[in-house]
Amino acid sequence: MRVSTLKRLLARPTFPEELELHRIDCSSCHGQLDIYKFLTAKLTEFSQEEIQPKPLLSGNDLQQLGLPPGPQMGKILHQLMDEQLEGKFTDKKGALARARQLVP
Repeated sequence: MRVSTLKRLLARPTFPEELELHRIDCSSCHGQLDIYKFLTAKLTEFSQEEIQPKPLLSGNDLQQLGLPPGPQMGKILHQLMDEQLEGKFTDKKGALARARQLVP
């Protein structure tokens, strides 16, 4: 699982309930709690800021680079957020540099 996917999972508002349901299901079925323990460890490993950071770029930033609003903008914003969650850049300058590579 990619780090960005894991962080998006942990950031879901229903994640605590889903995790508890998973624990109950595994406990009553086969008793293997490896995934539960992994996810619980990741919750303590990542800070809340790492799990749900404020996006470094917005649609307005992409428009300033010449990208019109539309589905392509949404795809690029999603990719930029994935890369931000994976730590590929940590500031707006780095995010803008990456966005320039992605904007046609």
